[in-house]
Amino acid sequence: MRSDWLPCCGGPTSSLPSSSSSSLVLVLDSSPRQAKRIEDEGRGRGTRTIGAERRLCRHFGTALASNRRGFTLIELAAVILALAIVAAVAVLRLEGPLRRARMGDVVDLVAAFDRLARDYAMTHDRPVWLVVDVPQRRLRRASGEDGADLGAPLALPQGYRVAQVWLRGQPRSHARTAIPCSQHGLTPTYGLLIEGPAGRRQWLVVAGLSGQSMQVQDEREARTILDSAAARPHAG
Repeated sequence: MRSDWLPCCGGPTSSLPSSSSSSLVLVLDSSPRQAKRIEDEGRGRGTRTIGAERRLCRHFGTALASNRRGFTLIELAAVILALAIVAAVAVLRLEGPLRRARMGDVVDLVAAFDRLARDYAMTHDRPVWLVVDVPQRRLRRASGEDGADLGAPLALPQGYRVAQVWLRGQPRSHARTAIPCSQHGLTPTYGLLIEGPAGRRQWLVVAGLSGQSMQVQDEREARTILDSAAARPHAG
């Protein structure tokens, strides 16, 4: 190995400087073969280090990806379970109000059909019969007890039917009951017991003179109203 002393600001020199304050740089000049070997060893170590680091990154990356997928599935299952519980609770809480609302809608349809029959009688100045057909689950306007239909009938929705008809304070056991309506739009006071799904029952009581309708759930109250109307002159 050969070594030369070079001043920091000059060229090569054959002797050491006398002043100890001069700045010197020692440069080690190795042979080309030894330098090549050191360079190759450095590259080899660098390649092996980079390869190991890459394998380590791939290993941990795969593990992290697997853990991430697992957590996602668990969270998704938890969300689905929570939504199912909330939906079940909502259905149970809304089932009763929805049934009551549907029953109320059906009763409103029957009351509106009664008003249509009264309006038809007054408009055409002729008597009309409101026929309740229990087996067919429908109501219709007719020109007589057994007359032709006057307009489209009202068909009750599936699961609903008229269970009882009360007219002039008495229940009617016939399959078909005709309620007369004069040309002035007046009828006897009558009551209809409408049954729906799950055994729900609703009374509709219609005042003969005014045509005012009321919904009553208690059968005793409905019969009291009907008996009171039948006892008054020109009311039943």
